[in-house]
Amino acid sequence: MGAQPDCGPPRGCLARGTPADTSPDVAAIVYADPAKGGDGSYHVSGEKERIQWRWRYGQLNQGGISSSLPASGASQDIVVDLGAQGVAGDSEIAYFWARETSGNLRFLVRPQVGPPLNQYLSNVALSSNLVFGTAQLPGYLPSTIYAYLNSDVTFNAQGPAGGAARTVQCGVFCRTWLGGKEDEARRAAHRTPYVPMWIGPESKMNPALTGPEVTIAPGATAVLRFPAPYDADFILGWILDDSTSTTGLEPSMEARIQDEASREQLIDFPTGLDWRNFIACPTVTITGMPTGGVLRAMSLKSPKGGWTHRVPRTSGLEVTIVSTDAGTITFRGCLLGWAVKTAGMASAGGDRPTSAGLGARR
Repeated sequence: MGAQPDCGPPRGCLARGTPADTSPDVAAIVYADPAKGGDGSYHVSGEKERIQWRWRYGQLNQGGISSSLPASGASQDIVVDLGAQGVAGDSEIAYFWARETSGNLRFLVRPQVGPPLNQYLSNVALSSNLVFGTAQLPGYLPSTIYAYLNSDVTFNAQGPAGGAARTVQCGVFCRTWLGGKEDEARRAAHRTPYVPMWIGPESKMNPALTGPEVTIAPGATAVLRFPAPYDADFILGWILDDSTSTTGLEPSMEARIQDEASREQLIDFPTGLDWRNFIACPTVTITGMPTGGVLRAMSLKSPKGGWTHRVPRTSGLEVTIVSTDAGTITFRGCLLGWAVKTAGMASAGGDRPTSAGLGARR
């Protein structure tokens, strides 16, 4: 296939080609222009009356707002029914929210969405601190998710095996159109080839190197692969981290990153860089902060992505982690960006990942 002409950014994208993180608000005040037959007055937009903020909560087996995750590590589906509570209209999701009520303990989660996307938003389960923000600092999605009337969002959640049981509350913040009818024009305006996506470490050959958690002993080296989906290119916007050390201090480790498609090293220092020198989105503890003093990694990413990095479909990033820590590190890192399905993006070489990628939900 020959080179395609660059016709500028597609609808819904910023000028630099990065998917927009939020959709425009509906105008609250409109002007009745006399030149167009109006009387020169200002009034509240009728469209504004048909759209409302909504905080929607998830339920486990149609229970209450709190869901119990057993200490066994068994996974359970917490479902946010976007058609519940008499809501009759499509919704647009801005961020996911969660609170662990039994001690602010992290839990593991893999989000998925219903129609029209019908897909997972991550290749593996991830630490909740990488997916959810807090009420004070919401973790806005890289771009909003448009969901049809009577759609749902499911958080496949579990507590770490061998850990304490968790009691969690989670859901979504969205805006919902009222009126009880489908609006095909609005749906078409929100139809894009990209969707928010988290990529965790995944190995076909070694489950110990597959997320959500990878254990790295003192002085040990772990080579981790972060695979792009097999059917979509991945546009990397952020690297998030929620790793911990048995020392109780911030983990100490060095990293090298290689782009599989180009075979180029993205860090030019031969032994790698200290992880803390370039990972700007780690979970940290700050005395006096609400929610137990924990400032989650998802809250720390900037509202808009800056420069992005393309990882072609079926390719990936190879990250070599060398522990320089006195304790054992539990590595919980991930990539955050967009999975982009377009016919014009060429595939690159590499092994097909084992995850469901952007495939249909199970």
